[in-house]
Amino acid sequence: MQKEAWERASDEGRPWTDAEAAGALAACDASGMSAAAFARRYKLTACKFYWWRKRLAERGGAVAPMRLLAQALAARGHSV
Repeated sequence: MQKEAWERASDEGRPWTDAEAAGALAACDASGMSAAAFARRYKLTACKFYWWRKRLAERGGAVAPMRLLAQALAARGHSV
């Protein structure tokens, strides 16, 4: 199974782009897990999720799950 862009970025040790962060947040929301549990599963820090959620909200208003999903799909090359 192919890894998501945010997973590859984490594996490579590079910072996430906005689109990668949106994808990770959408995946976390879709999983039904808490940010802390999701972070543990993927060997990340929950602080990273909280920071990105705040950053994306500051850039474009409230971060709604559907908006995150649209950003994640766009990052994967799907038209939205």
